[in-house]
Amino acid sequence: MAKPIYSILTCVSNYNIYNDCVVNSFYNSDMNKDICELIPIDNRMSIYTAPQAINYGLTIAKSDTVICCHQDVSFLPGFFDEVEKSIIEAGENWGIIGSAGRSIELDSTTKKPKFIGVVHNGHPGKFGLDFDLVLKKCWHGEAQLTEVHTVDECLFLINKRHNIAFNEAINGFHFYGADYAFSMRLAGHKVYAAYLPSIHHGAYSSSLKTKDNYWPLFRKLLDMWFTTFPECYGTHFHWTASESGKDIASYIPFESDNESFKASTTHTEFRERRND
Repeated sequence: MAKPIYSILTCVSNYNIYNDCVVNSFYNSDMNKDICELIPIDNRMSIYTAPQAINYGLTIAKSDTVICCHQDVSFLPGFFDEVEKSIIEAGENWGIIGSAGRSIELDSTTKKPKFIGVVHNGHPGKFGLDFDLVLKKCWHGEAQLTEVHTVDECLFLINKRHNIAFNEAINGFHFYGADYAFSMRLAGHKVYAAYLPSIHHGAYSSSLKTKDNYWPLFRKLLDMWFTTFPECYGTHFHWTASESGKDIASYIPFESDNESFKASTTHTEFRERRND
């Protein structure tokens, strides 16, 4: 096989889900299969954190453009056309393009960042190619390629030409996309979100916040990047510096999240309150 145009990289803990979602939707897409490669990283024994799995995958990926996605993501019709369109529009200096993010430029009316991208959350129990499924939720945002603060981890493109590795100090399965976006921005590369039509079947990930190190990883991300990026809107979080110079952090849940915590407090108080 000639050098592929796209490498599709996934950290896999359940091959039934991966095959139902990523593999089936890929082979039933209109993409030329000869110019893509699938790279599942076997994590059934919990050998890797997400950054470790991706870094390993990047060493074996043959393409300069890596599509990194969760194992419960399905590509909708037109996905690969939108990927190509976004990469062309972004130019050579793009570092990462996500399926979701919040714009750096503020909305002229609301004075807040705009949500960019459209992420479909599949109805629990519905997988693979059932594109007519009843949607549990659809996060609608702007569709055009837009520069954003960070990207959501469910699906994003990596420009491997920049040779930037993921930070394995983010030792879990959250915020590695945000951390990588910060690394790209610090190196002078652009971070975008765009319309990349896909379904993220969230049935297997809805309780992750209570099962692993979600909040410690958020505190770690905040400690690492607040000084460099004192104003940031992620898909699920916001931090900023107040006029008095205090560090402010808040959690912005999506409407469908079960997590009820919302904080607007000093950085120190936030860290002390979120020790779970």
